[in-house]
Amino acid sequence: HLEIDVQVLGLDVPSEVSHQPFGDEETQQGAKTRAENAYQAFKETQGVYPHLAIGLEGGLEWSSTIQDTNGRDTLWCMAWMAIYGKRTTHLVECL
Repeated sequence: HLEIDVQVLGLDVPSEVSHQPFGDEETQQGAKTRAENAYQAFKETQGVYPHLAIGLEGGLEWSSTIQDTNGRDTLWCMAWMAIYGKRTTHLVECL
C-alpha cells in the first residue's frame, strides 16, 4: 500500500499566444508559457514554489493526413502539455 500526498491547484494564467493558436509551434509555446506562468503564480499565491507546474494549450492545424471529399486538407484540433519545475529526484519506497 502506497500513500502519496498530492495537492493540485488550478490557476488561470496567460499563454501569451493568440486566443486560438494555429500550428504546433504556437501551441507548444502556449503550453510552455502557461507552465512557467503557473509556476510563478503558485509562488505568488502560496509563498513557495511548487514541485512542478503543468501547462496545457489547444490549437488547430491543417493536415493532409485525411482529406475532405474535394481532396483538400482538413482542419485538426490538437493539444500540447508542458511540465515546468525543479529537476529533483523523489525516491519512493514500495513494500
